[in-house]
Amino acid sequence: MATDLENIQFIPYLMNRLTSSFNNAWLEQLRPHGLNIARWQALCVLSIQDGARVGEIAELCGTEQPVTSRVIDQLQRAGLVERRPAEEDQRVVRVWTTERGQALFEIIIPRAGDFVSWALRNFDDED
Repeated sequence: MATDLENIQFIPYLMNRLTSSFNNAWLEQLRPHGLNIARWQALCVLSIQDGARVGEIAELCGTEQPVTSRVIDQLQRAGLVERRPAEEDQRVVRVWTTERGQALFEIIIPRAGDFVSWALRNFDDED
């Protein structure tokens, strides 16, 4: 029988498995829209903080700035976001959601809520 210490050592493994399973299931919902988890996260950040700098998006997504920059490149090629110089300083570039990107976000966000409800259906407030 496992001791409490042995059970604790499995927590990071189990959390990783849970997150991976959750992301894979959500990815199946995103793929038909040309999105992956990283692109969705960036759109979510921009839905709250449109006009953010890439570094700010990276920080809020919990990723490195070069990774986020590539994600923004992908979203820009898809016509979902655009980069523009900041009004206050033309050397600073900010990322803005396009009308197409906002429309896609509005289509997917109710599904995200449904997905979270589905994922948590067997948990109560105490869990």
